[in-house]
Amino acid sequence: MPDETDPYLEVARRFFNEFLELKVSLDREGAIPAKTQEKERSRYERELRKWMDANKVLKETAQSLVADNERLEEEVAKLEVERDNLRMRLNEQLMRSNDVARKLHDYPLTEHMTEEAYQQWQEIVRLMAAPGSRKGED
Repeated sequence: MPDETDPYLEVARRFFNEFLELKVSLDREGAIPAKTQEKERSRYERELRKWMDANKVLKETAQSLVADNERLEEEVAKLEVERDNLRMRLNEQLMRSNDVARKLHDYPLTEHMTEEAYQQWQEIVRLMAAPGSRKGED
């Protein structure tokens, strides 16, 4: 029979008792078996890879959008310059038109017409003023 006072035997008994108490406690409180842990770990790794792939796609898409945005900003700037140039040309044409209109007002078309041409002019003006002679008034 082993010696009851052997200190190594006492440590072994306490260790075994603690081990059994811990196992019972884990079984009672729902310890996760090693196979389940491995399944969960592999599922977690698959999910992580999936999210990393999605994150990569999102980053690439964001970079593409930034490049598109920069290209569109450049295009808008070019169009604004073109619009300003067209406005300047339009204003110049309006000023010329106003100048021509002022000159025509100062020098009416009828001033140098012959009597026959003046009568033709009056007939055109009368026909244009007549009801139903304009487009859309049928």
